[in-house]
Amino acid sequence: MADPLESLLSPAERAALRASIESASPFPPIAYTSQDFFELEVERVFAPTWVAIGMAPALPNPGDVHPLWIFGYPLVMVRDGGGRLRVFHNVCAHDGCPVVTARGSGLERLEAPYHGWLYDLEGRLIGAPYWDGYAEADISALRDRDVDLKEIRSSIWQGIVFINFTGDAPPLEDFLAPMIEFYGNHDFSTVTMAFDSEDGDGLHRFPAKANWKLLWENYAPDVYHENFVHLQYRKSDHVPRVDGRGGKTFTEVDDRGFMGLAFDTAAVGGTYPAVELPKIRRVSDGQPIARSSIMNMYPNLGFLVFPTHIRVSILIPNGPEDCEWLLASFFNDGAATEPAFREDRERGFAGSALARVEDDRICELVQRARRSPAPAKAFYSPFWEGMLYSFNRRVLDDLERS
Repeated sequence: MADPLESLLSPAERAALRASIESASPFPPIAYTSQDFFELEVERVFAPTWVAIGMAPALPNPGDVHPLWIFGYPLVMVRDGGGRLRVFHNVCAHDGCPVVTARGSGLERLEAPYHGWLYDLEGRLIGAPYWDGYAEADISALRDRDVDLKEIRSSIWQGIVFINFTGDAPPLEDFLAPMIEFYGNHDFSTVTMAFDSEDGDGLHRFPAKANWKLLWENYAPDVYHENFVHLQYRKSDHVPRVDGRGGKTFTEVDDRGFMGLAFDTAAVGGTYPAVELPKIRRVSDGQPIARSSIMNMYPNLGFLVFPTHIRVSILIPNGPEDCEWLLASFFNDGAATEPAFREDRERGFAGSALARVEDDRICELVQRARRSPAPAKAFYSPFWEGMLYSFNRRVLDDLERS
């Protein structure tokens, strides 16, 4: 059977992606607009690895549930009776309807809305009212029909919930090794998540009508755009991030899918909103961290660390031209909940929100232009776009995995 990738990327296009950066070309427009291409990415890029889907602190108590859609699939996060966070396919075995249709708290069981089937918090079927004509139906005959909810392998790091659809990825800590190593001297033990969002779960949601690859590479690897897209950056003396001799004023990180930029915080004081919040400290000597970083972890996590806060960005792809960002913030030494720091928390987040909107709007314009008959982006800037080049090659490596 022919590999479906063969009908989506020609040998010449693959060769162009693998050429040296000076002569390489990125993915052609079909990679950003085709449903078939997106479904192949779900199968080969996302399903075999760990994918971030949400925040564990948003479900603090047994019986808390949170339905969501990712890749167009209905899932549900459930805090079970023992306090363990589980992730299930949110599909009733009988009628195929999502079992949980809205966030809930303190539930003792899950009740499917179509035919009333009941599941416990561990995903086991415990009732099927009137299945046999009786309110208390005998469900023993259903036990050999695989009627329980299907659990998805999940794990948590720093409050971020990850899933692995295929179930055979290496342990999460191995997958996140370059990220864990990079932040090894950061003391995250006393940071907690803020719940200042509109609906109180701590998650700020930003829909974006663009392909996940455009949004992902824009978040951290594409440093080139900052001076042109962001109002607050254009006012700064520190952007674009080059000195008078054309040298980069940041450290570029590209390590096993972990990529982005790190820089001395004191040197970019005019670039970001000024806030007075407790500092995150170094493990080695207890001193405040001096460097900031804006990073991505392949394939869908953004992780920003400044001296005063951590910003987690989870990119949820739902289709080739449909995504959603989930943003959560963490602060140190009780500042996440202390009313005295609320104004500074809000000021800092307002800057991130403005940047997120500016980024998403430009990505949406690029996405629409991908359908133009005019030539799309056909080359890289070797000075600025080494990480974009690396990212595209990583995606191609995954797509070529049989």
